[in-house]
Amino acid sequence: MIKPKYKASVFIHALVVLTVVLIFVSLFFVIIKSYSLPSNELSRQIKFERNKLITIQQAIAITKLHYSSSFKEWPLEHSYFDEVNYTLNSFGNYDMLTLTFVKEHMRDTVSCHFGYANSENTVSLYLKDTGIPLKYASSISIDGTAYLPKNSSKALNDKKQELIPSGKITANRLKSGANFPIDYSTVLFSPSLPENDYNTLNKSDSLIVSFSSPTQTVHEEEWYGLTYLEGNIIASSFNQLRVYNDQVLKNIILQAPVIRIQSGTVLSGVQLFATDSIILENGVQLLYPSTLVVKGESAVIEVKEDALVEGMLLLSTPAQTPSLRSLTSYISVEEGATVKGIVISEGGLHLHGKIKGSGYINQIYNLSQSGFELNYWEKGSILNDSLSNHYASPLYIGNQQREIVQWVN
Repeated sequence: MIKPKYKASVFIHALVVLTVVLIFVSLFFVIIKSYSLPSNELSRQIKFERNKLITIQQAIAITKLHYSSSFKEWPLEHSYFDEVNYTLNSFGNYDMLTLTFVKEHMRDTVSCHFGYANSENTVSLYLKDTGIPLKYASSISIDGTAYLPKNSSKALNDKKQELIPSGKITANRLKSGANFPIDYSTVLFSPSLPENDYNTLNKSDSLIVSFSSPTQTVHEEEWYGLTYLEGNIIASSFNQLRVYNDQVLKNIILQAPVIRIQSGTVLSGVQLFATDSIILENGVQLLYPSTLVVKGESAVIEVKEDALVEGMLLLSTPAQTPSLRSLTSYISVEEGATVKGIVISEGGLHLHGKIKGSGYINQIYNLSQSGFELNYWEKGSILNDSLSNHYASPLYIGNQQREIVQWVN
């Protein structure tokens, strides 16, 4: 049996503990309430290049989602912070928004790419009308909306002179024109190197540069000593850049006449700019949001077997006859390879793999033992409905809204 005196002691002890807890909770809410951002800071607007606006208030609201999904320890209410600073810079084909949150001696930074959402783009294939109709075999697949040259039809079987069954073409077929219905003049073909160029790197095998810091240039002679590169970095060469499968690259830019990625390499959010060719060997993975851009007289992008690209491929070549363009400048997506995003080729497209998104193509071609055939599509697929509405790219198509493409950190 518990004595009355002992009961009173326990009760008093519990009451003291409860009182202390309530005092600390009250002080915490008083402190939190005392911190708020100036109203002029909250109402300030950031103006984007293409007349898109976002307020600091909106940025904080968006960032709160990032904190929540990343299990950050900081509270989600913006009034908790002493200040919120931001920088907005172009980085290749994306705008980079960097927010820095300051609370006493604590500081945290988050950055994100901005691009255009895919939600209103239902085009699977737009094949320009170059005067050559498309002939397609039974093993191809298209959904969404396909714009094809006039007189396009199923391919003939040479032996039986019968129409091959059309396979899985569920697309709404419309006639295409002589020009692409998109304008990609705002897409960069060659980013400029920063004026505040750094010629000397620390003797280390890794380099990480925040997007709130100046862009760092890595030259060819420094490139092959680095195994980890991340952030606001442009790697540049006047010859060739080769990426090996023991290198880790995140959200950086590569610029060279020729870029070659070794078999089995996995990279995240890279932007590749070349004037001759970009070659992705077997099994390479370029994760979202990656961008491959080649512009030149004989421009080539090759995506080898079992490779994966999540982002955008853009090949541009000077005005020539349609057939010559397709012979000398082309994008090749081999069997087992997948491009998830948007593919644009002013030259040819050799497609035996998959495009999960949209293709805007000058001509499709097929290489076989019998030779080179223009606008003959033997196998492969373009499936627009496989692309998420949340996918966003640097390319503006129609009435699209600016979206967060990817959180960088």
